[in-house]
Amino acid sequence: MRGDITPQEVVENAKEALGTVKRARGQEYVSKLKEVRAYPETLDNIKTSLFDKVDELAAPERFDIGFQENPEGGYKLDFSTSPLIESRPVVKRALHDILTWDDSSAAGLDALSKRLGTYVDQTRRGSPANAFMNELKSNLSDSLKAEIPGYGEMTKGYAETTKLIKDIESNLMLRPEGLSGRITADQTLRRLSSSMKDNFELRRELVNSLSSRGGEDLAGQIAGRLMQSPIPHGLRGAVGMPAEAIAVYLKPELWPVLAASSPRVVGEFLRVYGKALSEVRGVSPQIGKALAFAFSEENRDKLKVPGTEGGRTWKIK
Repeated sequence: MRGDITPQEVVENAKEALGTVKRARGQEYVSKLKEVRAYPETLDNIKTSLFDKVDELAAPERFDIGFQENPEGGYKLDFSTSPLIESRPVVKRALHDILTWDDSSAAGLDALSKRLGTYVDQTRRGSPANAFMNELKSNLSDSLKAEIPGYGEMTKGYAETTKLIKDIESNLMLRPEGLSGRITADQTLRRLSSSMKDNFELRRELVNSLSSRGGEDLAGQIAGRLMQSPIPHGLRGAVGMPAEAIAVYLKPELWPVLAASSPRVVGEFLRVYGKALSEVRGVSPQIGKALAFAFSEENRDKLKVPGTEGGRTWKIK
C-alpha cells in the first residue's frame, strides 16, 4: 500500500480479480448442485410441467404457435399467425432447447433454467417475446425451487452474488489514458467504495475474495487511493473538538473500505495518519483519540453528532 499505484491500475486489478472470483464462484455452484439429490420422478414432473407450459403458451388464444414433428428429429415451428414477430429467433432457440433437452438431472435442468434466463435478457422488456420467455423461465425456476430441497436457498445466494458482481462490473468502466481516464478511475473507486455501504456483509465478503483469490490486495489499494485527503482542510484547526465529532468528519467513502479491510490495512492507515498529522501542531492527539473511538466496535454505532449541512445528523456505519 506504500508503493505508488494509479487509480487506473487499481481498477484494472479489480477487473482481473473479479474474473477470478466469477470463475471460482461458478465452479463452486456447479459442485454444490451436483450434491443435490432429487427423485427421478420429481425431475420428470418438473420437465413435464415445462412442456405443459409450452403447450399453454402455444395455444391459439395465447401466442398461436404451430408445432410439427420433423421426421429427421426435432420440431418445425409455425409462426405464420403468431403475434411473436420481434425477437422470433430467440423464441425459436428457446423452444428448440426445451423440446430437445435430454439432461433431466437437477444440474441439467438448472443449466436449462439459466439458458432461458439468457434468452429473457435478449428480448425487449415489455414485448410479447419478453412476456413469453419470462413465463417459460418462471415455470422452470419455480418448479425447481418447489420440488428440490435446498435448491431455492442455494440459488438465492448465487443470485445475490451475481447481482453484486454485475453492479461492480458496471462501475469498472475506464477510459484508457489521459486526464479523463484518471478522473473516471477516481470516480469508479468512489462508487465502488460507496456501494459497499449496501448489503455490507456480502460486499465485505466479496472484497476479501477479490483480494485473496485474485492475488491482489484490492482493499488495501482502494483504501490507499481514498485516504489521500481524508480530513477536510478546515478541520486542522479543531484543537478542542471532541473525538466523536472529529471521527464523523473523516472522509465518508473511506469507512466501508476500511471496515472491509484486513487488520494490516487498518494498521497502515493509522500509521500514515499518524505520520501526516504529527506535523500539524495541536491536532494529532485529538485525531488519535478520534481514530481510537471510531475503530472501537462498541463505539462505532454511537457516532451520531450534529453535522454542518442544514442541521442534519450524521451517523457513520
